[in-house]
Amino acid sequence: MRGTLKITAKIDHRMSFSLLFNIFLYALFFVLPYSIFAQTQYLVSINPTSGAHSIISSIPTVQYINSGRSTFDEVNGRFIIVGADGNFNDSLYSIDVSSGNIVTRVPFPLGLGPNDNLSSLIFNNSDSTLYALLYIGTSQLNYLVSLNPSTGTYILIDSIPGFQSILSGTQVIDDVNQTYSFVGLNQITFTSKLYTVDLVTGSTLYSSNFPNSTNQFDDIFNLKQDSLNNLIGIFNAFNSNIYQLVTVNKTTGIHTFIDTLRGFSNYVPFNSIYNKSANLYSFEARDQNSNTRLYSYDVTTANLVSSPIFPVLADTNDNVTELQIDNSTGIIYGLHWDNGITTGALEHNSLDMISVYPNPASALINIDIGTEKLVTVELFNSLVQL
Repeated sequence: MRGTLKITAKIDHRMSFSLLFNIFLYALFFVLPYSIFAQTQYLVSINPTSGAHSIISSIPTVQYINSGRSTFDEVNGRFIIVGADGNFNDSLYSIDVSSGNIVTRVPFPLGLGPNDNLSSLIFNNSDSTLYALLYIGTSQLNYLVSLNPSTGTYILIDSIPGFQSILSGTQVIDDVNQTYSFVGLNQITFTSKLYTVDLVTGSTLYSSNFPNSTNQFDDIFNLKQDSLNNLIGIFNAFNSNIYQLVTVNKTTGIHTFIDTLRGFSNYVPFNSIYNKSANLYSFEARDQNSNTRLYSYDVTTANLVSSPIFPVLADTNDNVTELQIDNSTGIIYGLHWDNGITTGALEHNSLDMISVYPNPASALINIDIGTEKLVTVELFNSLVQL
């Protein structure tokens, strides 16, 4: 049964709740990495017009999914995820989308210390290489690395100075110009930048303020690479309920308005895709009635193509997450959690089951945690004051 926890808080009018929610996501990703889903995980294909999904196969041994840590190998037709078994042991899985069979499963990550972290996986289909960002606690530096999905081993390419943490789910590959872009956060100044690094040399090409806007509390989320090798995302101005579809210049971080998006109140992290052949940008968000929908926009015309209820589920406790697209076929894939079996009490850490609205907020904040169990919620301001 779903429950909504409502919190009334005094919020500084100068402080963007979008920024607060981003900080909340950082904390969940780095401190509480396990997203509690359920007892059976399935690989599924998704119909963007109807919102329905079709089961391809179950994924044996996977009980927990690390949100935002999936990518797609178009060369070999493989869905790559980081998943954990019932004992919270992480593995890197490569799954054949035709058969649903697990092609490789290796412990993940290998050879790292307790303060190290390997994240932001993304597959480059032009050179058939899996890339990631590695944080090493002893040096307190982040590195661009290439990763072997069959063995779990990695190769350092170069360090990327200037930031402490990475906003999960912002990594984008430009397979034409061979660059890797992501949003990094300086946790001392609470400023974020859009970094673009060369995949061959690892050198930082650009590090522009992000978003490059008149108000530092503005936000751009759900970044993807469009068919013209530009970044595309959703812009939300500070203290506004207006969302705009924009393109982003990787060199300057400046965004260009495409059209105003209407009808939704909040987005769902890690559930967005870009169909290069159809030029469609799709993302999951809540409408004004708090129904989750899969919105698909034609980026050329800015027309809304479809917005079905998503996911379509018989059991509202189930979920469909980690959307990925095979641009060679146009097929959308995801992971479906079946809540058919219950277990003992587990800490609730799922980003995909959390919705915060309105966003930004001035007084009343609604936090839908997807459960009626007793929970503790802590809200921090931009100075990290509780």
